[in-house]
Amino acid sequence: MIRREQGADWLIVSQVDHARLAAELAQAWRHNVASSWGISELLFHAVLKHDDGWRAWETGLEIDPANGIPRDFTEMPMEVAAGIWTSSIETCAAEHPLVGIWVSRHFCYLAQHSLSSRADNAADVSAARRFLAEQEQLLQQLQSVALRDVTAREFETLSELGFRFLRLFDGLSLWLCCAERSEPFGVQCDGQSARFIPYAGGRVVSDPYMLTQQPLQLSVPARRIAARAYTDNKDLRAALEASPVEELSWTFTAQDLS
Repeated sequence: MIRREQGADWLIVSQVDHARLAAELAQAWRHNVASSWGISELLFHAVLKHDDGWRAWETGLEIDPANGIPRDFTEMPMEVAAGIWTSSIETCAAEHPLVGIWVSRHFCYLAQHSLSSRADNAADVSAARRFLAEQEQLLQQLQSVALRDVTAREFETLSELGFRFLRLFDGLSLWLCCAERSEPFGVQCDGQSARFIPYAGGRVVSDPYMLTQQPLQLSVPARRIAARAYTDNKDLRAALEASPVEELSWTFTAQDLS
C-alpha cells in the first residue's frame, strides 16, 4: 500500500494498481533491446505481476500499532514484507522461470538494501537474511530450468535485462504514485537516457520523448482518508470503505506546451 500525503489527507494507492501503471508505462516505451530478444511480453508480465503478493494483504490493511498510522509499503515489518514478496515470486515463477528470476532479483535487491537501512532492527535483519537464503536456492532452481532453452551467456544477458527493466518501470511508477513531484526523474534504458520533468496539473514532459503515443494519459485510483492516527485496523478499514475514490492522473508529452 502506498500512503501519499495530500494536504490534510492521505491518498491510499494499491500496490497492484501501481504495478499496473508500471506495466502500462513499459508497454508504451520504445524498446529496442527487449524486442530484439523476443521477450517483450514476458517483461511486461513481470512488471504487471511483480506486486501480486499484495492482493491478499490489501484486503485487510493495517495500522502501525505504535502510532495508529496506516502502514506504507516501506514501513512493513520485514517478516511480513518477505511473505508478500515470496507470494509474488511464486506467482511469477509459475508463469515462466525468467519472470520468476526477474521478480526474485528485484526483491532480493530490496532485501539486501534493508540489511543496512534496518541494521538496528535485529528481527528485520534476520527476516531479510532468511529471505535472501531462500531466494538463492530458488534462483538456482529457476536458472537450471531456464538454461534448457538458452545458453549460459544468453541467460546472463536475459537475467540482467529483465532485472533492470523491472527496476526501471517500478521506480518510474513509484515516482509518480508516492508524492507530488517538483524535481525531474532520470532513467536509462536500451542505452539511452531520458528525464521525466513534472509540471502542474499532472503533466509530465519526457526529454527526449521515449513513449510510442503522444500525448499519453495514464491514471491510478486512490482513496482519500484523513491524515490522522487510527484507533485500530477496524477504524482504518471503516474510513477506507467510506472514502471517495478519485484518480491520480498524468499526461505525458514531448515538450512543455504551456
